[in-house]
Amino acid sequence: MVRLNTGAAPDPRGLDKFHEAHSVNIHTLSETATLSDEPNLTAALDLAAADLPVFPAGPDKRPLFAGWQEKATSDPEQINEWWRIYPGALPAIYVGRAGLIAIDCDRHPDGNDGIGAFNRLLSGNGGSLAAVPMTKTANDGAHLFFKQPKGEPLGNGRGELPDGIDVRGAGGFVIAPGAVLPDGKRWQSVNDRPLLADAFKAGTIPEVPQWLTDIIRAKWKPNGDGIEYARSFADMRGANGIREQKYALAALSGCAIELARTAEGGRNEKLNKVAYHMGRMIVRGWIEEAPVIDAFLEACNRNSYLREHGRNGTVKTIRSGITAGHKAPHLDLPDREPSGGHGTPLSGLSDLSDLSDLSGSQSGKQKCNDEGHAKSRKVETGSWDEPDWTLLDDRRGELPDFPVEALPASLCGWLVRAARGAGVTAAHVALPWIGISSSLIGTARRVRACRSWSEPLTMWVAIIGFSGTGKTPGLDVTRRVLSVIERSRKQKIAELQREHETRAQKAKAEKKKWEKAVAEAVDANLPAPPKPAGATEPGPFVAPRLCLSDGTIERIAVLLEARPQGLAFVADELARLFLNMQRYSNGQDNEFWLEAWNGKHFVVERQGRPPVVLDYLFRQGCSGF
Repeated sequence: MVRLNTGAAPDPRGLDKFHEAHSVNIHTLSETATLSDEPNLTAALDLAAADLPVFPAGPDKRPLFAGWQEKATSDPEQINEWWRIYPGALPAIYVGRAGLIAIDCDRHPDGNDGIGAFNRLLSGNGGSLAAVPMTKTANDGAHLFFKQPKGEPLGNGRGELPDGIDVRGAGGFVIAPGAVLPDGKRWQSVNDRPLLADAFKAGTIPEVPQWLTDIIRAKWKPNGDGIEYARSFADMRGANGIREQKYALAALSGCAIELARTAEGGRNEKLNKVAYHMGRMIVRGWIEEAPVIDAFLEACNRNSYLREHGRNGTVKTIRSGITAGHKAPHLDLPDREPSGGHGTPLSGLSDLSDLSDLSGSQSGKQKCNDEGHAKSRKVETGSWDEPDWTLLDDRRGELPDFPVEALPASLCGWLVRAARGAGVTAAHVALPWIGISSSLIGTARRVRACRSWSEPLTMWVAIIGFSGTGKTPGLDVTRRVLSVIERSRKQKIAELQREHETRAQKAKAEKKKWEKAVAEAVDANLPAPPKPAGATEPGPFVAPRLCLSDGTIERIAVLLEARPQGLAFVADELARLFLNMQRYSNGQDNEFWLEAWNGKHFVVERQGRPPVVLDYLFRQGCSGF
């Protein structure tokens, strides 16, 4: 009996080798795995030496840049440069270009056991994994690597594989063995298995067995447009009649064709729409969810949506539309005149130019029924069209890399080292540094577009990300430098304070002399002398600040008097600034902040005190969000 090796004591009868060859065993890790100061870079270079195409991925296992399919390489110089920019990135293998297929067996405590399911498949089909490279994943799953079959390569569709088992083939990638996450979890080669790099270089990776290929291809066949769609509906649980099954089949085929043909700019809307449409049939039991998702994944692979948004993001969008469709189950198919065939689907269903009407050519009776259905829908929804589900899409897609090469060479090295030391990307350090630096320059320099138009070096920046994604460490790199500058200015500020107090005392003395002169003039019935400029007291001393993280408008105005060049608002959370705008019950600070970016003249009125007149209202912001 083939079973999963649970790491028990060695079998004295010598059955361990049998289990190693006939089951997925991830409990003994390869002794060849060694630790390194830069394990991810080392793993990437080892794979590249075997001519495997690699590229960097983030801790979320998503590519760190768009176009990874074209950029994946085995060039060590390019790989070293990537890891200089993205220290700690995970090495990923573009298995599609390598001619490989990876079987991804997931294992979750409260979910599906992909390893157990695959071992049962091995047992039932007499399979062997004797020469198959195997990796234990960071979440205790397994990656099994095979060569693609001869002929048409397998893609990323799972076919009839059990839940918990996914496929990465043409157009897909996996995290490479040797990769290490920041928390220490790693992808590691399994003991007594050939190492992936060695087996690939030697050409000894076995071809995916035919029984496994049959399972993956089982529900799919190419149609005239090259789109794959579900073939076998007779086995589906909960399907109604043969007519509804064929109707759903034709609808899925047409939806997939339409989606694959959709160009950039309309793909997300189209994906939501077709998923919503099929969700209305799924809830009726006319078709299962799995083939719908797989068909749409294949269509998204063909229109490049999948490579830009990733599998998880694409599946999320599909399921969102399907879930919305569950709330509006499809109406019963209208009665129709008997046709010459038995259960033949309505003509035109495989070419859907309008997804809201699945029939291409209709009989008069069917049109009447459809009109009745349309009227019933308007009773429920008024005259509104279907909702735009893209408004609920919270993903941003692929973000561009920060152009480190655009900076002077003297700064590039510092930026990369600082980012590596903080454990973040170069952008996490560069953006706060640019924003805070521009605030230090402030109104001292201006950009002049023409004789009558100039602007200060204003730049508001924010690092946007979920909690724990490195916003604060990146900000702290420049914030620590600000603290050093502030400490180094203490002596200078103390001198300025002494000079200010000297001027204040001198002004008091001048004022007393002037007041005495005025009194004497009044006694002598003479004109009073004018108040000399030196008799005006300068007010309380305000230490010039480079930045602050809180403060009222009046306090900011006083600080800007002390440093007319401007101030930087630096805080971990931008929400602090937004909340501060509403601290007064009589109004908000929004208008002040709208003015604060352009460095122009501004007057801050104060109740019961003289106004603060600012020649330049200039304040910049740098924070996380």
